[in-house]
Amino acid sequence: MSSNSQDSEKPFLQNPKRFNSIKDFKSLEEFPDTKSMAIADCSGNIIYANHSFELSFHLKEGDNFGTFESEPNINSLIEGLSLSKYSSFHCDLFYFRNTSGASPNFYVEVERILVNESDFFVFIFSSLEERQKLESKINTLHNALEFGNVPVIITDSDGRITYSTKSFEKILNTTIEFLYSRNIIDVLSNILDHPDLEDLRVKIAGYEKCTKVVSDINDDGSLSYIELTINPVKRDDVAAEAMNFIITANDITNYVQKNRIIKRSEERQKSIINNISDLLLIVRSEKGNLYFENANDNFYEVFSLKREKAMEKNIEDIFDKHFHLILTQAINNLTKFKNAYQEFRYKNYIIDREYLGSITFTDDHYEEQRIFIISLKDITEQLINDEKLRKAYQKETHVNKLKSSFLANMSHEIRTPLNAIVGYSELIEDDVKSGSIDSAIEFFPYLKEGFNRLLSLVDNILEVSLIQSGETELDIVSTNVASVLKAVYRNMMHFALDKTMIFDIDIEDEELSIKADRIKLEKIVNVLVDNAIKYTDRNGKVKLKCYYDETAKITISDTGKGIAQENLTRMFEPFAQEDEGHTRKYEGAGLGLTIAYNLTKLMGGELIVDSIINEGTIITLSFPCSLPAN
Repeated sequence: MSSNSQDSEKPFLQNPKRFNSIKDFKSLEEFPDTKSMAIADCSGNIIYANHSFELSFHLKEGDNFGTFESEPNINSLIEGLSLSKYSSFHCDLFYFRNTSGASPNFYVEVERILVNESDFFVFIFSSLEERQKLESKINTLHNALEFGNVPVIITDSDGRITYSTKSFEKILNTTIEFLYSRNIIDVLSNILDHPDLEDLRVKIAGYEKCTKVVSDINDDGSLSYIELTINPVKRDDVAAEAMNFIITANDITNYVQKNRIIKRSEERQKSIINNISDLLLIVRSEKGNLYFENANDNFYEVFSLKREKAMEKNIEDIFDKHFHLILTQAINNLTKFKNAYQEFRYKNYIIDREYLGSITFTDDHYEEQRIFIISLKDITEQLINDEKLRKAYQKETHVNKLKSSFLANMSHEIRTPLNAIVGYSELIEDDVKSGSIDSAIEFFPYLKEGFNRLLSLVDNILEVSLIQSGETELDIVSTNVASVLKAVYRNMMHFALDKTMIFDIDIEDEELSIKADRIKLEKIVNVLVDNAIKYTDRNGKVKLKCYYDETAKITISDTGKGIAQENLTRMFEPFAQEDEGHTRKYEGAGLGLTIAYNLTKLMGGELIVDSIINEGTIITLSFPCSLPAN
C-alpha cells in the first residue's frame, strides 16, 4: 500500500499533532475515565501530571513525590528501579492521604524511559477496585465459558491464538501451552482437509466469516460432527484495522444424525412411493382451494408434468378440464358424505388408458389443512380381459346352446330317417321271405328317401364344419344364373307337387352371369327353395326369380309362416330354428340358412331376409355380375 493511501486511511496515526511544550500537551482534553499519569525524574520531582492525577492526588508539576504518602513509598520505588537493570515495574499501592472518599488502593505501573541521556519514570495509577471489577468480569466470562462447556478460541489479527477454553482444548486434544501463540490454521490442519484450510486462510486474510464442519471418530467408534465458526471482531479501543478472531465450536452430531434419519426416512418414503405401480397424487386443501403438493414418478410421466413447475400450484392451472372436474367432484363427494374414501373412474383419452381412482385424506390440525391422497390404478388391461371373458362366456353359452340344439335336432333328424330305413328294411325282408315281391318294390322309394335324407344331413353338417374351420374350397368361374335356377327348379318340383302348391320360376335375363362356384351356388338356392317349400302350407306359393338391378339378383319368395323379426339374425346360426326340440312342427337340422348365408358371403355376395309372420318370406341374393346384362 502506498504512503498516500495510508495517509488518507489513517491521517491521525501518520500525521500526529506536534507540541512545543508540556503546557501545550496538557491543554488536550481528557476522557472522564482516563487513568492518572505522572512523569518524575530520578529525584522524585514531578515534571508532568495529567488532570486525572492532579484531581486524585492533589499534586501538580513541580511537586515532589516525597509528599506522596503511600505504601510502598514512590521515591523508594524510583530509587530502587534506578539502581536495578529492569525497565519497568508494577505493584499494588496504598495511598494514606486519600480525602476523596474513594478506595485508597491502587495498581501502579512504572515505566523507565531515557530522554536526552537522562532517566525519567512514567507512573500510571489504576484504581484497584475498578481493576478488580474488570478482573471479576473477565473471570466471570472465563468461568461461564469454561463451566458452560463453550468451546472458544481467540486469536489476534494474524490468527495467533491468545486464548482457549478447556472444552476447545479437548476437541483439539491438546493444551493451552501448545496452542498459545500458534497460528489457528496450523492448529486446525490436523482436522481440516487441504481445500478447507486454503479457504480458511483466504477468509482470515480478508477478515471474513467462515464456517467449517469436521467429523471425528469417538472412542466407542461412533462419529461426531463439530461445526467451527470463525468470526472477525473489530477492536474499538485500538486502531481501526486491528482485528481479533473468535473461533467457536458447536457439537452438531445430534443435528446431523437427526437430519440423516429424516433424510433416510424421506428417501425411503420417496422410494416406496415411486415404486408403487399405481399413479399417486397428493393434493392440499387450503381456504377452499386445491393445491398440488406432490406426486410419484409414474404420475409425472403419465401426465407429462415437471415437478418444479407443478409444486404449490392450483390444480386447476395444471390439469385439463376433464380430469380437474372428475377430481374435484370426487373430493367434494368424499367431504360431503364423510366417507373414509371415495372411488371414481377416469379415462385418459390422450394415451387411451382407463383408471380406477381412490381418494382418502388426512388432516393437519397444526396448519389447519386437509391433505388428499389420490391413487389411480390402470385398469385398461383388466377391462380388456373382462371384455374378452364376457365374450368368451357368451360364446361358450352360445356353443352350449348350439350343442343342446344340435343334440335335440340331431336326435330327431337322425332317428327319423334311420327308423324309416330300419322299418322299411324289415317290411321288405318280410315280403321277400313271403314271396310278395310287388309290395316290397313299393317300399324301395321310401327306403331311398330315408337314405337321401340322412345323406343330406351328414353332408350339411360337414359343410358347416368346413365353413366354420375356414377350409371351404371354392371353384370360382363365370356361372350362368338362369341355368342354376332351372336345375334347382327341376330338382325341387316334385316336393312342391307333393304339397299341391304353386312353384313358379321367372327368368328375366337368360344371359345373366356371376363369378361363383356353380356347385355351391346351386346348393345355396337349393336349400333356400327347400326351406321355402318346407315352411309353406299346402296350396301355398313359392317363386324362384332372377333379374338384373345393378347387381345380379336371385329371389326366393314364399307365402309361408314367416319369421319373427327378433329371430332373423339368429336364423343364420347353426342348428337354429324358431321351434326347437322333439315337439317342433317342421323337420330339419336348422343348417340351411347357415350354409346359404356363409357360402354367399364367401363368394362375395349378400343375403337379405325380409319376412312377415303368417304372410311369407322373401330372400334376396345379390352378386356382382361377371358380364353386363343384355
